[in-house]
Amino acid sequence: MRFGKNPQKERLKRRDGFTLIEIVMVIVMVAIMGTFTIQYLWTYTKAAQDVSERKDIVDQLTLSMEWLTRELRLAECTTPAPVIAGNRITFDKTSGYPVDPDTTAIRYRRFGGSQLFRRRGTVQDTLAENVTAFAVSTTVADPTLYNITITASTPNGGTFTITSSVRPRDCIP
Repeated sequence: MRFGKNPQKERLKRRDGFTLIEIVMVIVMVAIMGTFTIQYLWTYTKAAQDVSERKDIVDQLTLSMEWLTRELRLAECTTPAPVIAGNRITFDKTSGYPVDPDTTAIRYRRFGGSQLFRRRGTVQDTLAENVTAFAVSTTVADPTLYNITITASTPNGGTFTITSSVRPRDCIP
């Protein structure tokens, strides 16, 4: 007498689970998706790092230019006038700051080997790194107007140049 199907035999006839081909296909698809995801994240991270490096360099150049132009506005036009020599400018200024009260022999200079841009007074500060060029010039028409150019490069080859012109306050063109 049979009342129904034998549950143990039915369980043996069913095919639960995945075949080897299905498992291999899933592994391949996950690997492909993972590869694309890793490449996307790596590209995004690299781009973010490049932008951060560029921002740091531009910030350093901007700060350097601000320091130099502010102090050059306080420079004395009389003897000794600011001295421009190659990659540096030296001048005396009319007043100092609480942090740096010195008013004589203020020097801004680019060091070629280390590519550092430094300010020297009582305190010597490194204002910027990776500075590839620094130039200060005047014109014959207006020798009291100082044209300043600072150029820096990123390790990845990006180049940034900031220029400004400043005249000491006491100078009359």
